[in-house]
Amino acid sequence: MKTAIIAALMLFATLVMAQDRKPIKVTGSETVTKVVIVHAEIDGKQVELACNDGMSGCKALANGTYSMEILPENHGMYECKNIEVYRQEKLVGSYCLVEK
Repeated sequence: MKTAIIAALMLFATLVMAQDRKPIKVTGSETVTKVVIVHAEIDGKQVELACNDGMSGCKALANGTYSMEILPENHGMYECKNIEVYRQEKLVGSYCLVEK
């Protein structure tokens, strides 16, 4: 019985957290001077995601559609607007959001 309650609570928490996510379309990635830059679109607006190559959670993303979550201020590893990128509910990277 406890297992069923815990599983239901975890499912509910996942659904609540997923509501804060927005779709993001990755259009390309490159590495420039040890900085990974991911080119993307959010609501039709061009943005860049940046992270330091070699850091945990930093990788070039393949083109495609992902979801992103903007982290609260002072959360994350970068001194900027930090986001986490997900694909099929799996965390694939942590980045700094650079809006153009």
